[in-house]
Amino acid sequence: MHAHHAPTLATSQVLTYTATVTKFAPNPNYCQTAISDVAYAVSVPATYYNPPDESPCDAPVNVTNTCTGKVITATVVGECTTCAANDILLTAAAITALGSPKIVEWTFD
Repeated sequence: MHAHHAPTLATSQVLTYTATVTKFAPNPNYCQTAISDVAYAVSVPATYYNPPDESPCDAPVNVTNTCTGKVITATVVGECTTCAANDILLTAAAITALGSPKIVEWTFD
Protein backbone atom coordinates (compact mmCIF):
# COMPACT_ATOMS: atom_id res chain seq x y z
CA MET A 1 0.00 0.00 0.00
CA HIS A 2 1.11 3.51 -0.72
CA ALA A 3 0.83 6.03 2.06
CA HIS A 4 -1.19 9.10 1.20
CA HIS A 5 0.47 12.33 2.19
CA ALA A 6 -1.53 15.43 2.92
CA PRO A 7 -0.84 18.28 0.51
CA THR A 8 1.85 20.59 1.77
CA LEU A 9 0.25 23.74 0.38
CA ALA A 10 -2.19 25.59 2.60
CA THR A 11 -5.71 25.71 1.26
CA SER A 12 -5.96 29.47 1.74
CA GLN A 13 -4.43 31.94 -0.69
CA VAL A 14 -1.97 33.25 1.89
CA LEU A 15 1.59 32.21 1.16
CA THR A 16 3.61 31.34 4.24
CA TYR A 17 7.38 31.61 4.09
CA THR A 18 9.93 29.98 6.39
CA ALA A 19 12.83 32.25 7.21
CA THR A 20 16.05 32.54 9.11
CA VAL A 21 15.90 35.71 11.21
CA THR A 22 18.69 38.26 11.52
CA LYS A 23 18.59 41.50 13.50
CA PHE A 24 18.93 44.83 11.71
CA ALA A 25 19.07 48.50 12.57
CA PRO A 26 16.06 49.98 10.78
CA ASN A 27 17.17 53.58 10.33
CA PRO A 28 17.72 54.78 7.68
CA ASN A 29 15.75 52.37 5.51
CA TYR A 30 14.68 51.76 1.94
CA CYS A 31 11.09 52.84 2.56
CA GLN A 32 12.16 56.11 4.23
CA THR A 33 9.96 55.32 7.23
CA ALA A 34 11.11 56.58 10.64
CA ILE A 35 11.17 53.62 13.05
CA SER A 36 11.42 53.88 16.83
CA ASP A 37 13.69 51.58 18.85
CA VAL A 38 10.67 49.67 20.17
CA ALA A 39 8.87 49.23 16.84
CA TYR A 40 8.35 45.90 15.10
CA ALA A 41 9.84 46.38 11.66
CA VAL A 42 10.95 43.94 8.98
CA SER A 43 13.22 44.00 5.97
CA VAL A 44 12.20 41.60 3.20
CA PRO A 45 14.25 40.23 0.30
CA ALA A 46 14.88 42.53 -2.66
CA THR A 47 12.83 40.27 -4.95
CA TYR A 48 9.65 41.62 -3.31
CA TYR A 49 10.46 45.10 -4.67
CA ASN A 50 10.30 43.94 -8.29
CA PRO A 51 8.36 45.36 -10.05
CA PRO A 52 8.97 48.64 -8.21
CA ASP A 53 5.35 49.77 -8.50
CA GLU A 54 4.38 46.83 -6.28
CA SER A 55 6.68 47.83 -3.44
CA PRO A 56 5.76 46.23 -0.11
CA CYS A 57 6.78 49.36 1.84
CA ASP A 58 4.65 49.84 4.97
CA ALA A 59 2.85 46.52 4.43
CA PRO A 60 2.00 44.55 7.58
CA VAL A 61 3.74 41.19 7.93
CA ASN A 62 2.69 38.52 10.43
CA VAL A 63 5.71 36.76 11.90
CA THR A 64 5.31 33.53 13.89
CA ASN A 65 7.71 31.77 16.23
CA THR A 66 6.78 28.23 15.21
CA CYS A 67 8.17 26.77 18.46
CA THR A 68 5.94 28.85 20.73
CA GLY A 69 3.12 29.99 18.46
CA LYS A 70 3.82 33.63 19.37
CA VAL A 71 2.79 36.00 16.56
CA ILE A 72 3.66 39.64 16.01
CA THR A 73 2.86 42.06 13.21
CA ALA A 74 5.82 43.97 11.80
CA THR A 75 5.87 46.76 9.23
CA VAL A 76 7.95 46.42 6.07
CA VAL A 77 10.54 49.20 5.97
CA GLY A 78 13.56 47.62 4.33
CA GLU A 79 14.88 45.87 1.29
CA CYS A 80 17.30 43.09 2.19
CA THR A 81 19.76 42.71 -0.66
CA THR A 82 21.73 40.00 1.15
CA CYS A 83 18.84 37.80 2.31
CA ALA A 84 18.58 34.32 0.85
CA ALA A 85 15.26 33.18 -0.62
CA ASN A 86 12.58 34.29 1.87
CA ASP A 87 14.81 35.16 4.83
CA ILE A 88 13.99 38.36 6.68
CA LEU A 89 15.57 40.92 8.96
CA LEU A 90 13.73 42.04 12.10
CA THR A 91 14.31 44.83 14.59
CA ALA A 92 15.64 43.89 18.03
CA ALA A 93 12.25 44.66 19.61
CA ALA A 94 10.49 42.29 17.21
CA ILE A 95 12.98 39.49 17.82
CA THR A 96 12.68 39.92 21.60
CA ALA A 97 8.87 39.93 21.41
CA LEU A 98 8.98 36.64 19.51
CA GLY A 99 11.28 35.05 22.09
CA SER A 100 14.47 35.29 20.02
CA PRO A 101 13.82 32.49 17.52
CA LYS A 102 16.32 31.60 14.80
CA ILE A 103 13.64 30.37 12.39
CA VAL A 104 10.18 31.91 11.86
CA GLU A 105 7.29 31.70 9.45
CA TRP A 106 5.93 34.89 7.92
CA THR A 107 3.09 36.05 5.69
CA PHE A 108 1.95 39.32 4.25
CA ASP A 109 -1.11 40.26 6.30
